[in-house]
Amino acid sequence: MSEKYNGWTNYETWLANLWMDNDEGSYNHWQSEAQECYDDSESGGLVASFSREDNAAGELRERLKSFFDDEAVDNGLMPDLGACLYSDLLNGRFPKSTGMRSRNT
Repeated sequence: MSEKYNGWTNYETWLANLWMDNDEGSYNHWQSEAQECYDDSESGGLVASFSREDNAAGELRERLKSFFDDEAVDNGLMPDLGACLYSDLLNGRFPKSTGMRSRNT
């Protein structure tokens, strides 16, 4: 179980946010992505009890994961291992930070 870090859900979430908010261009890009996810979402969907916010958060989570996965491979930070034990182990920690729950949630 992860512990809270600087008021964030965990260290991984805090660190991802730090890098995303580190410069104005990146900050504006992800604010725009979040707004687009919200504008395009509706309540319900596959799970009737999901709110519009839940659905928007899920879409943004997928966009973030895709971005960070592509960024890591494109910059040589992580080889494209395909489907294997090592890939699963390396990616196993990322989902902790994709929820991007803000401080104190």
